[in-house]
Amino acid sequence: MKSTGTIDARYEALTKSLDGPTVQRLSDAVSRAAMRFAFASGAPGAQAVRLSKSIALDLARVEANRPKPSAETAFAALREIVTRPPSIR
Repeated sequence: MKSTGTIDARYEALTKSLDGPTVQRLSDAVSRAAMRFAFASGAPGAQAVRLSKSIALDLARVEANRPKPSAETAFAALREIVTRPPSIR
């Protein structure tokens, strides 16, 4: 598993390159996904937030096929995780 500092640093770098409204949308999506992860798995809140950030960064990179993650792709991936019915997760 990636170190916490690496995930937080990568997420911070992503948010610094975005405008305010996009950062807010991404932050909201990470928070919602983290709440779902924490509820579903019983993981502590901080661990669920790191997991959400990591998933956002990794999915954005894979889906966009770029060396740097795209905020819009990360937002879309997290939105899908939050809205997908539990039976297909």
